[in-house]
Amino acid sequence: MSGIILLVWILLIIRVINRTSGKHASILDSLVIMGFGVWFTYQEGWIYMLITLLVFLLDSWMSSPNKNHRYFAFISFIILVASIIFGVSMTLNIPSFLNRLILLLISILFLLQISASSRIRSFDDQGICRLESKRVRVSQLMILITGLSIVFLGNDYGMMSMIPLWVAISGVSVYRLIIVTGKYLSL
Repeated sequence: MSGIILLVWILLIIRVINRTSGKHASILDSLVIMGFGVWFTYQEGWIYMLITLLVFLLDSWMSSPNKNHRYFAFISFIILVASIIFGVSMTLNIPSFLNRLILLLISILFLLQISASSRIRSFDDQGICRLESKRVRVSQLMILITGLSIVFLGNDYGMMSMIPLWVAISGVSVYRLIIVTGKYLSL
């Protein structure tokens, strides 16, 4: 599986949830996400279809829902069940102790960042509407869940292909930590 394609898929699923483009995902966007989800499920395991299902469900349940995603969620559910029934296997991959420790630290810092991002000041790509705080926070949580799922339920290559994602998560978390620490130290 190509790490770049996997990262593109993650960017697409996050874009669906946080709506940074300012628009609902088009049917073509949803078909691409579904197609990648099916392909990754076939290549690596059913966790990818579970993530695809969650993305479509979340977007169809949050404010200003994309009603088409209810249908995509239903199709994802059928594919997920079929992949489990017909034996798409998953194996638990336990990273080394040091990697688990690093992932734990990064995850804790990122969860603190998610909980602290209650007010979003950023605008969508069109510069018209502010991004919804709830959607941004849910997308951040989905990034963390996706990254951890791929590390623990994917193969070693999946873990290595996630390094750019973990660097980005670390960067956001450390930046937030520096900002908060700077505010307290300047008092």
